[in-house]
Amino acid sequence: MEKSFWITQSEPGASLLADRLIRSGRPVIKAPVIGIKSIDRAPPAEPADLVICLSSHAARFYLASNLYRSNRKIPHIAIGRMTASILQAQEINTMVPGSENSEGILKLRVVEELSPDQVVWVLAGLGGLGLVESALDGNCRLIKVPLYERVEKEIEGVVAAEVGYIVISSEMGLGLIEKFWRSNRGDFSKPILVVSNRIREKALSLGFTNAQTLGSANTTDIFDYIEEFVDRE
Repeated sequence: MEKSFWITQSEPGASLLADRLIRSGRPVIKAPVIGIKSIDRAPPAEPADLVICLSSHAARFYLASNLYRSNRKIPHIAIGRMTASILQAQEINTMVPGSENSEGILKLRVVEELSPDQVVWVLAGLGGLGLVESALDGNCRLIKVPLYERVEKEIEGVVAAEVGYIVISSEMGLGLIEKFWRSNRGDFSKPILVVSNRIREKALSLGFTNAQTLGSANTTDIFDYIEEFVDRE
């Protein structure tokens, strides 16, 4: 029996990836562990010189809040092509890093050359400082703009013994999955596919022994990696 892929990321990404895998004949368990809820906030006091968008959720809520209207002419960075396409639909000048993750953003020249007087808005979810915010703090006038919050979802319809691979897109998601996996006596040697080396290292520290880095959160890239990974096994 072919191994099932547990798709854990939030919607709409979970459905997009699950549909691609199902069309290719892969068995799928679609059970996101995180839900997304928008939050209201006032515009930042300082106008931005650069806007960094860390997720497609942030991009959608940014447009819905109309915060973007005063920023049309300044550069934006999107964490990936899907996020960029949302912004570009409103004719916003948007660049994408070669590696579609936080590490890739930090390697962009425009980010490396930031000065302390430049104002950078980071569009993200509510919570502590992530990798991008932590790296930029002190190198510019950083303003985190939380536009949504992540909420834990009850995991339903997942039997650990029936899972062959786990696809994980965030550190919060990894933590929830580790808790579920341990309480359900899941096999920690089963492959987990994560979007960055940072999350891979965290997964290894939690006891997962076969963590693979996807290198991108883009649905097409994840699908292509899965096809190649399964063929190699």
